[in-house]
Amino acid sequence: MATSYEIWVDDESDYGSLFTSEHYRPEDLPQLNRKISAVQVLSIERELKLRDRIRQEILPNLDEHFPNLSVPPGPYSVDDQMLRNSQDLFEQGLVEGIDGSMVTMPVASDLMSLVSCAAVNHRGQPRGLTTQIINLRSDEEVSSPGTEMPVWEILQRRARISSQSHEERDMSARQFMALRERELMANSDATWVVGHGTPVSVDVFSKSGGVEAVASAIRLIRKIVGRENFLFVPSETPSRPELLYIANSLESGQFCIFENLDSWFRILRHGNYSGPVWGPVGDMIDQLASELSETVVVGGFKASRESPGRLFFSHVTHVHQAASIAIADSLLTGHRGFPSIIDIADRVAGRIPSSFLQNSTNLNYAKLGVPFLLRGERDTRR
Repeated sequence: MATSYEIWVDDESDYGSLFTSEHYRPEDLPQLNRKISAVQVLSIERELKLRDRIRQEILPNLDEHFPNLSVPPGPYSVDDQMLRNSQDLFEQGLVEGIDGSMVTMPVASDLMSLVSCAAVNHRGQPRGLTTQIINLRSDEEVSSPGTEMPVWEILQRRARISSQSHEERDMSARQFMALRERELMANSDATWVVGHGTPVSVDVFSKSGGVEAVASAIRLIRKIVGRENFLFVPSETPSRPELLYIANSLESGQFCIFENLDSWFRILRHGNYSGPVWGPVGDMIDQLASELSETVVVGGFKASRESPGRLFFSHVTHVHQAASIAIADSLLTGHRGFPSIIDIADRVAGRIPSSFLQNSTNLNYAKLGVPFLLRGERDTRR
């Protein structure tokens, strides 16, 4: 039986059918490659056309699309003097970046994570570098000391856990890392602190760590915002792609201001903080939202022509300087267009490679005489 390759092609000339299907033999791979290239070029060209339309229709009228801001939305350009001022801060070690790194490995039915966090300046001077072990057990401890959980109950609990995604299972560890990062930011003596992510991310306010973890997050965020000279830059913001499209349409060295944190807190409230235990926590989050709604703003910046646009979060009073720092630092990473100080902190925090935990796990499986018994099929495929 001959091998065939199938590709779904978006045929814009045939509106009666959204897609057409064609089959290819192995010897037709050059033709297949040309088809793939044609489809990919169309996709990229559509994005570039959208960028041009955003530049023509959205950027000149930002105040119409983002009203009710306490500062004009822009766009603004960062001049050479603003860049030099930011570079002076970098050279003096007055800007500190904070980031964390997490390595996770299943061990039997448990989930072990090594969480490392670090604060570092542009001189490479680290502070608060720590690594902690978090082991998420699949079996709860029973309330009566000296008794064991019934086997059937153990199996039922593991069945419920296995239905969770990997991200859901390690949420506790990710929340711990996010809180540790914000603790380093809140207690920094640097003139400016730069954090990775968003100030009110879902990780920070996860229920997985309990009420006290969320209460700690609220206290830390208040302290960070209270210092005013802070900046957050996320790698990804899947909940607000339209803002990234606009940021990506900016010219080199430009930034703009989109909104306050209201919509970001609305996303958090989808977490259903209700009931006798979580209801008061929901009230605390609402109170925090009312305090920060006009204090913290969300903006977009683009460092260079080659780099993509990014979002940033800062205090409204210092948003222009925050954007200047973000652009000046992102120019140091070239086509990435992402603050170098976060990259440096990530490298320092990521000192323990995933192979370290993998090798340790394999060694202990072998030590107990079960090198393959408790491992999944994909773990032993290669």
